[in-house]
Amino acid sequence: MKLTSLNNRRRIILLAALFSILFFSIYVFYLRWVIVERIEGKTWSLPSKVYSAPFGLYPGQSVAGSKLFSRLDRLGYHRVSRDAAAKGEYAMNSGGVAVYLHDFPYPDDPFKGFALQIDTQGGTITGMKNGQNGEAVFYQEIEPELIAGFFENNWEERTLRKLKDFPPALVRAVVSIEDERFYTHHGVDPRGIARAVLRNLRSSEIVQGGSTLTQQLVKNFFLDQKRTYTRKFNEIIMALLVESRYYKEEILEAYLNEIYWGQKGEVGIFGAGKAAQFYFEKDVKDLTLAESALLAGLIRAPNHLDPHRNFKKAIDRKNVVLKKMLELHHIRPEEYRQALFEKIVIREASEGGHSAPFFADLVRQQLLANYPKAVLNSEGLNIFTTLDVEVQKMADETVRRNLEALEKNYPRLKRDKKGEELEGCLIAVMPQTGHVIALVGGRNYQVNQFNRATQARRQPGSIFKPVVYLTAFEQSLAPSKGKPPVTPATILDDSPLNLISDNKPWSPQNYDKLFHGNVTVRKALENSMNVPTVRLALQTGLDAVIESARKLGIESPLRPTPALALGSYEVIPMEMASAYTVLANGGTRVELQTIKGISGPDGKRLEGRELQVGAAFSPQASFLLTQMLKGVVEEGTGRKIREMGFKRAAAGKTGTTNDYKDAWFAGYTPDLLTLVWVGFDNAEKIDLTGAAAALPIWVDFMSLALEEFPENDFTLPQRIAVVRISPAGGLKWAPECGAEYIDEAFLEGTEPKEFCKPGEKK
Repeated sequence: MKLTSLNNRRRIILLAALFSILFFSIYVFYLRWVIVERIEGKTWSLPSKVYSAPFGLYPGQSVAGSKLFSRLDRLGYHRVSRDAAAKGEYAMNSGGVAVYLHDFPYPDDPFKGFALQIDTQGGTITGMKNGQNGEAVFYQEIEPELIAGFFENNWEERTLRKLKDFPPALVRAVVSIEDERFYTHHGVDPRGIARAVLRNLRSSEIVQGGSTLTQQLVKNFFLDQKRTYTRKFNEIIMALLVESRYYKEEILEAYLNEIYWGQKGEVGIFGAGKAAQFYFEKDVKDLTLAESALLAGLIRAPNHLDPHRNFKKAIDRKNVVLKKMLELHHIRPEEYRQALFEKIVIREASEGGHSAPFFADLVRQQLLANYPKAVLNSEGLNIFTTLDVEVQKMADETVRRNLEALEKNYPRLKRDKKGEELEGCLIAVMPQTGHVIALVGGRNYQVNQFNRATQARRQPGSIFKPVVYLTAFEQSLAPSKGKPPVTPATILDDSPLNLISDNKPWSPQNYDKLFHGNVTVRKALENSMNVPTVRLALQTGLDAVIESARKLGIESPLRPTPALALGSYEVIPMEMASAYTVLANGGTRVELQTIKGISGPDGKRLEGRELQVGAAFSPQASFLLTQMLKGVVEEGTGRKIREMGFKRAAAGKTGTTNDYKDAWFAGYTPDLLTLVWVGFDNAEKIDLTGAAAALPIWVDFMSLALEEFPENDFTLPQRIAVVRISPAGGLKWAPECGAEYIDEAFLEGTEPKEFCKPGEKK
């Protein structure tokens, strides 16, 4: 019986041993599979980066207006008192400004930085030249700014490099201080583990890990940071497996690309490639021995030793690394002494690009139409946009400042509860290209992410009226039989009008509740008269007005009812910005654009977005309307622009809905178009006109945004005749009619032939 019992126990022990071996083998096989999948698959999850447009410099540009120095500071350029001799430096000199431009990986055409001499006189750029060869430079872009990142959990900045790109001094420094027996062990260092175990036993807790570089890599790649014996066991097994499959050089390369090296706000700095840029603004291959030793020393505690905050501690740690390298004969005594006393310059972390969250959200939304979310968040795409960071800053600040001023001046608009405050949006577009250079979707993205510029549906009110007048002018290019052409001098009837709309009586009223008899087309639009505009819309044809709206880029539902002419149907602000862009661009429609191109992490272009351009309206009809919208600014509902001191040639239209829930202003110069909306999200009344609520924001913003541009006027197209007429009757002016006249634009052949009657006055 005893023998049988002993045999049974042996059998159980044997089976348990076999089961343990089988389980351990399966577990090891699983760990090996995990390692291969990660290291040989997609090793790193790289965030996609969203960049602004590059900023161009050219002769004739205002240095102050271009905000050149603010841009340089955000991009990490540093002013020096000597010549700008290294990339990322700039200096003032007798001729103007010298800037040593950074490298930048533009898609398919990486830019190599060079010294640029910018000559200035009286605050204006007079010329530029290459500081190295003296060649004239007529236009030069400064690299774009990083404005956002798309990522899953944490934003990890990492510049991937091959082992051959890391300087030998950095490799030796890291190995010396982190794992001096790296080239002799097989993933685990028994001596290091023994030393760590003794320390842990003395402390009655795990205080030291004795990890090799390979173990550190495994811990970062596959395991959490908890100090437990289970995690340590997995770490050791996986380190042995990694060493059995990969060469030391492959492990080192992965380690140098993976390790955490510090923090910049919400962005983690990972890998030596990015660390070299972050601390020294250098390519990693250009690091000196001392700089390499400092980086290696940071690995143990990068935040505690951060040289931006604790320079002395970082230098002391650098010296420890150098001493260790000397002891291990990785550097010669003369190299040690030279590196010990080398002056190290830590570049202060730049302010970084101004965030543009509403714009970035729009870009993400547009990209999701073609790229899966996982690709956007992990494939390291580089997205190049149309945003101008400096102009975006102006837009954000002017919207916030003016909304606060409205609340102060009109206390009834003040709301104490976050999310219910008075809101606004602003869209700024370069008319010739359709590039959206600034976009404000609301006053506080942190409180409310609803993008009013692209998601809100609001009645446009009077800013829709120009669609009616443009339709009438376009029809006049080829007038139908019995239908006389409409010109700015055409007489419209402003008298009571009774209509049936949607089977209900409807009688439009003017803003001032008065009727003015016969008025010219110009006066009707300048003073935003409702009744004459409705009459013109009916004369032109409501379906034709809708067709014009579609050509202008308005896609929201519209119905052919008389109220259409007064902007009664809801639209999205971006649609109205598109419509006014056509007017500012002389009738040519350019699709509004936020994304210019996309490249992969290797810098190869994935796609480029070409301008979508098409003729929507004739230059002549568009010019006539622009001339009348200039009158709105000079004499009409938008004259507050001039009262506020804005002197440039400008065309625009105020917009106020009948119920005073929405206030608008859309206006443009030859160089820039901006649309502004103000209101409450819940459609409460603000009881203010577009001129009172939205126009001041427009003036405030445009005054700043146009500082870098020279003043100019709108271009006169062919087939336009300018005739001096009497403002009241729209007939040709004669001296006997009085002193008042205007120079009016007409499509050739439609200008008035009759002279005004003596005594006719405005």
